[in-house]
Amino acid sequence: METLRDLAKTLRSKNCDPFNTTFDVFFDDPHTYRRVKESGAINAADIAAMYGIQPDQVLGIRRRESRKGNYHALSCLVVAREREELDRVYSVLSGHPDILMVI
Repeated sequence: METLRDLAKTLRSKNCDPFNTTFDVFFDDPHTYRRVKESGAINAADIAAMYGIQPDQVLGIRRRESRKGNYHALSCLVVAREREELDRVYSVLSGHPDILMVI
């Protein structure tokens, strides 16, 4: 079974503000991007379960391609309602073997 790590060129996380975190997944080619997008593998329920939050705290999963087709990305915005939820998200990120740095 292929993992997102195997398929993605870059996995990135960044803070939008103190309680909102965005996760971006970039792909090298349109075929892989469409395959992941159409599979439904990236969805609010699974993301919420992974980070120990409610599905309604995953505010959206945006799919986009650059105008010239140079990149293809899936972005997900997650909101933490309480400090404990934010700490849990960071704990999961910090403990993940593919994450090199958590800021």
